[in-house]
Amino acid sequence: MADDNREVDGFVFATAADAQIAREEIKKIKYISDKLNYEEPESILEIYNKMIANRIFVTPIGQNFLRGMQMYLYGNAQIDDSKIMNIPLYIIFGQRAGELSKLDKIYVQPKEKKTYHKQYITSVWVCIALAIAIIFMFTVALNAKNPNIVNYKTALENQYSEWEQELTEREAAVREKEAKLQITPEN
Repeated sequence: MADDNREVDGFVFATAADAQIAREEIKKIKYISDKLNYEEPESILEIYNKMIANRIFVTPIGQNFLRGMQMYLYGNAQIDDSKIMNIPLYIIFGQRAGELSKLDKIYVQPKEKKTYHKQYITSVWVCIALAIAIIFMFTVALNAKNPNIVNYKTALENQYSEWEQELTEREAAVREKEAKLQITPEN
């Protein structure tokens, strides 16, 4: 004979805690049934879908209530059947009573502890590669013949000094020619 503590509304639950959940669901069913207005099927659809989305009922008692509402909604011509959510079952069938530890493994899988060692090593190598690329770019920019943002000052100074040296050499050549021709510069 089933334990009275586990028996609720014709169902015998595996644990007393499940039976207590079923008793609470019966109270919810009574409250909701009193508040439902069957003249407004759209409001019933909205309540039905919210109950499923919020997982209000998890025992077979609550699921039977949801099934009754679902059948009412399917039978109502004012409600589009595609708006009616399916009833999810949060239980596993085909398990034996002694295999509860397998259920725990299915429902509560421990999170893998993430180690960021691989990501750290990868990011270090990427940073090293980027640093080498930046050094290479600065080396190319410094050694380039065309003026750029890194060496424009030096390039302009070199260009002006070359012009100055060239002008000085030309001036010296002109003075030599004047000296040979004995022409005096006019001031």
